[in-house]
Amino acid sequence: VLIGAGFCVAVQAFWGALGALLVFVLTYAPKVRQEEALILSEWGDEFAAYQRAVPRWVPTWRRYPRRNGTWSWQGIDASKEVKTVLWVAVAMLLLYFWEEFRQARALFSGTSGLKHVVWAVVLVALMATDGLMEWRRRCRPRVP
Repeated sequence: VLIGAGFCVAVQAFWGALGALLVFVLTYAPKVRQEEALILSEWGDEFAAYQRAVPRWVPTWRRYPRRNGTWSWQGIDASKEVKTVLWVAVAMLLLYFWEEFRQARALFSGTSGLKHVVWAVVLVALMATDGLMEWRRRCRPRVP
């Protein structure tokens, strides 16, 4: 939700933001229900208590009283959110290029040309990384 809200603020378009929010909710609501059912089946009453204490969509400043563990990049990998991180970076770079083009009407010339080439290479590398990860996932033999 925070990532989506950040992009809506970045594009500064009310109707676009409203549309993006609608797409976000329609896309993620079924996924959230699916993940909650899976976690509930694995953790039972402990997760049910967590669900009662922590709001689903909008974070609060209250801390979950039975919290244990800490945030880590390994958690991103374990929860298979690497693709989210990659595509947030891609979206941020696209917003950067959009704003640069709006201001200068050119991207790969002038004093910022080399910087834009470097960022374009990073953009392509991020998208290629996702493609390779997806290819590896699809080619990996399935374990019954």
